[in-house]
Amino acid sequence: FWMHNGFLQVEGRKMAKSEGNFITISELLTTEKFGGQPWSGEVLRLAMLQTHYRQPIDWTVNGLELAFHTLDDWFGAAAPTTNGVPSQGVIDALLDDLNTPRMIAELHAIRKKISYAQDGPAAVELGNTLSFLGFVPQNFFAWLTKMDDQVLADVGLINALIDERNAARKAKKFKEADRIRDDLNAMGIELDDHKNGTTTWKVKR
Repeated sequence: FWMHNGFLQVEGRKMAKSEGNFITISELLTTEKFGGQPWSGEVLRLAMLQTHYRQPIDWTVNGLELAFHTLDDWFGAAAPTTNGVPSQGVIDALLDDLNTPRMIAELHAIRKKISYAQDGPAAVELGNTLSFLGFVPQNFFAWLTKMDDQVLADVGLINALIDERNAARKAKKFKEADRIRDDLNAMGIELDDHKNGTTTWKVKR
């Protein structure tokens, strides 16, 4: 088969060494060169499949984040795979000149039929179809755990920054409080302020 793929762009610009935006899959998997973090292979695969192979692919951080949240939702909803029959709608999409955008739309349609996570025929269908497509939840969640562990290794610093921010808020130094919030956000920490003045936090997804 002869397949001519579309050009690759990065954040709307042609990817080229002369542009200073050249990056490899290996670098995406193992370095923080793109988006400030390494990425799961499952995320990279879904991000690439969102564009038809004959169309230009615009590689963006937002696209990777969207792929991450989509997979996180799909894997959470899908029943454990039984290596059963995948969705016929997905098969039909792939038979249509590897129409991967249509394939992803079919997966979203299956997801919408699931009322309770990992329960019911739609959840089984989603799990089987993701397995058929080569998306492995174990790999995804192992990467996610590793990312969380890296953030939580600085839990002492996180709590110290939150205490410093609370003190700034109490002193009405709101610009300083906002700066600390931004610093924590860059570390992967999402804050939640409550009416009684307390602040809770979680690892950002």
